[in-house]
Amino acid sequence: MENVLNILIVDDDQITSKLIEKRLKKRGFSTTTVHCGGDCLNLLREKNHGFDLILLDILMPDITGLEVMKELRETSSQVELPIIMTTSMKETEDIVKALKLGANDYVYKPVNMDILEARMKTHLSIKELNEQSVRQSELETANAMIVTYNHEINNPLTVAMGYLQKYELTGKLDDYDKIYSSLERVAEIVKKIEKVSTESSLDKDDYSQNFKMVKIK
Repeated sequence: MENVLNILIVDDDQITSKLIEKRLKKRGFSTTTVHCGGDCLNLLREKNHGFDLILLDILMPDITGLEVMKELRETSSQVELPIIMTTSMKETEDIVKALKLGANDYVYKPVNMDILEARMKTHLSIKELNEQSVRQSELETANAMIVTYNHEINNPLTVAMGYLQKYELTGKLDDYDKIYSSLERVAEIVKKIEKVSTESSLDKDDYSQNFKMVKIK
C-alpha cells in the first residue's frame, strides 16, 4: 500500500485554504488545515505530528509566517520538514526574508496547482532520499556493530570455552586464571562497545571486502 503524504496547510484565508485542501486531496494527498500561526506551532510541537510538508502563508494576523518559520527551523531542517510559502506578488521582501529563514520554496496566490504540485514533489523527493540515506547509514552502523561483537569477543570467548570443555573432560580446573582472564576481556569489550554505541559518530575500519567494523578503544 502506497504511503499517503500528509500536508499541513496554514492560512488565515479560509476560502484559499479550503480550495488548496480540496485540490490536494484530489491529487492523493492527506491534508490538515489550521488558520493561524499559533495553531500551527502547537500542532508541530507534538512529538509525532506526522506532517511531510507545510504550506505556510506569510501574512497572518496573530503570528506571521516568518515568525512561524523562524521557530520551526530551530528544530527541523529544510530536508527534514520542507516548507513552501504562499504569498501575494507584492510581498517580495517577505519572500526573501522567508528564504533566508529557511523556507524551501514559495508560490504566489492565487495558487497554480500544477506549479504547487511540481514544487511539492521536488522537495518531498529530496526529503525521501535523505530519509533513505539515514536508514542506510543506521543499517550500516548496526552491521558494523555486529561484526565488531563477532570479531572482538570471539577470540577470548573461544579460549574460555576451550578450557571449560577441557574441565568437563578431565574434571580438573588448572587453567582457572586463564578462563577468568578471558571472560574479563569479554566483559571489558562489551562495555567498550556499549560506550561506542552511544556516541553520535562512529569511526569504522574495513573488516573485509564487504564489511566494516566499529573502532573501539
